[in-house]
Parts: sequence; structure tokens; C-alpha cells
Amino acid sequence: MSHRKLILAGEEPEKEPERLIKAEFAESKGRYDVRRITASLRDKGYPVNHKVVRRIMRKLGLKGKTAKKIRKYSSYRGTVGKVADNILDRKFDVRTPNTVFVTDVAEFAFDWGKVYLSPVMDLCNRQIIGYGISGRPNFDQIKNMMSSASEGRKIVDGALFPQRPGMAVSDEGVPGNAFRPGTEAVDVKEGKLP
Repeated sequence: MSHRKLILAGEEPEKEPERLIKAEFAESKGRYDVRRITASLRDKGYPVNHKVVRRIMRKLGLKGKTAKKIRKYSSYRGTVGKVADNILDRKFDVRTPNTVFVTDVAEFAFDWGKVYLSPVMDLCNRQIIGYGISGRPNFDQIKNMMSSASEGRKIVDGALFPQRPGMAVSDEGVPGNAFRPGTEAVDVKEGKLP
């Protein structure tokens, strides 16, 4: 019966929904929240508003279990190791190719798991010159990214590989992105261009 019909019949309108909500909550073993109980009652032919269900559940002290929130990946662990000087000082216009590169790590979540992409971009022509894909954002991914970026390319001595602070670059004792002789890792947050 609807709320209005219960009032006209002289019955207390809250008793029926309370009974149904208690039964539905017990049937779900305490898992259902307001939305799911409302949907379940509507599926069973009982027209009920979600606000009524919320009010009654609060009154009865019923709380459904909600899904655990998944935290986004963050590699930041505070200041670890030596912070490289910021030689770029946010001056991203470069005239000579193969001298200044930038990189970052992006996370993509799928139903089967997460994938981490780390592209390398040449700041002269804004072209992606290499990338690394991995199931974990670790040092191996960065080594693969750097080797794919330098394949078939003449890297100028003194080339810069700036990156975001907190990336997994201090593993295995290698400071920054200094994988090749003549390259220098820099932090793009603080400092000045030479």
C-alpha cells in the first residue's frame, strides 16, 4: 500500500516501510545501503522514495557496507636523496633538438589491473621520442623508457632529462636520469637555466 492509502485507512504509515526495510537489510546481511534497498523494494512492487528509506534507516541505526575507496597511485615519499638543481626554471621553449627532454609517469586503471606509461618528449619539437610501459612504476620502466628514447638518436652532450620530483629514479643508486654519459638530470621545480 502507498503512504497515502495507509493514512486514509487509519494505519501508521511508517510501520510497513520499517518492516520491509528491516527485512531487506537482514536479507542482504547488512550489505545494502539506501540506494540498493530502495531499488530492491521497487523491484518487489513497493513504491518507496529514497528519502523515506534514508530517514527510516537512520532512525533504526542501519548502515549498509560501502565499497572501499581505491587510492590513486602516488610515488611521492617526501624528500628522498639529493634533489637536482632546476636548470630549466619553467623555460620550456628550446631551439635545438635532442638537448632537453621531459618525462612523467601516467597511471591507467583497467578492470584487469593498472598500467603505467612513461613517455619522453623532446622540448624542441614537442615530439614523443620514446616511452616505457610497465605493470609497476619502477626503475626498470625508466631504464626501458630511456633506452627507447635514445634508440637511433644522436643525444647532444650535456642533454637534460627533467622529471617530476618523486618519480622512481633513485633506485639502485643511480641519481636522477643520468643514464648516459654527458646527460644531466634536473628537477623542474627550483633553480635557474645555466
